[in-house]
Amino acid sequence: MRNESSASRRGQADVVDPVPGHKRGSTHMGSGSRRRVDWRQSNSASSQRLRRALIVVLLAGFVGVVVSVLGAQTGVEWAPQLSVGALWFVLLSASIYALVSAPARSLFAFRSSDLLWGVGLAVLLRLGGGLLAGANTLPFPTIPLEGMLDWVTMVVLPQGFLGPVVEEIYFRAVLTVVVYRLLRPLGRPLLAGLSAVFASAGCFVLLHCAFAPLPAADAVMLLTLSVTCSSLVLMTGRIWGAVLTHIFYNVSYVALAAVGFLLA
Repeated sequence: MRNESSASRRGQADVVDPVPGHKRGSTHMGSGSRRRVDWRQSNSASSQRLRRALIVVLLAGFVGVVVSVLGAQTGVEWAPQLSVGALWFVLLSASIYALVSAPARSLFAFRSSDLLWGVGLAVLLRLGGGLLAGANTLPFPTIPLEGMLDWVTMVVLPQGFLGPVVEEIYFRAVLTVVVYRLLRPLGRPLLAGLSAVFASAGCFVLLHCAFAPLPAADAVMLLTLSVTCSSLVLMTGRIWGAVLTHIFYNVSYVALAAVGFLLA
């Protein structure tokens, strides 16, 4: 009996686990398994944390818009720039809180395909916006500024880079993702995705409407940009494609305005 028992133990010890580097009975997952899991399939945050994050970012968005609008009307020198900076600070602070309290695994991973998505979609969106607005019959847009320093500090950096990054983190990396993760456990991923996309798009357009009336063509293009970026985040599971799409979309307008400024 002792010999049979010893042989049985030796036979179990000789069994090779099919997963390399994984010990039998261990719950540790290899790096390959971790890479296959992202926030769309595995919800590592509780619904309570997600709801709290959603409430915080929505309240922050409302407070940031109110503070920014009131600050821009003070008449103080640099008031418009400072008010926008205050808005971005509030949005980014709330976004950081949401990302820390309810982290989304693999959301900030980068792939070379994100660059291709960004450039390709930005070109298509800019061409579509030009057709919608009848740009072929209009002159180049212009931004009346003096000197290269003004162009860099007041146009290129805020409109071309800082604004898109902050807005994509707030509206896509946080708002779109949190709404999707809250609704996904209900068992209807398509409904969760559509709800997340249009909730983010609606808030995105409302934010821009708070500062100035939007022509219908501009509102449609903002809505299209937001839907495109949110859909890209849900499709790839990553945020950088949406960030690059927004950056290249804005930079293309800045480039057109620079041409118009030189021609004028």
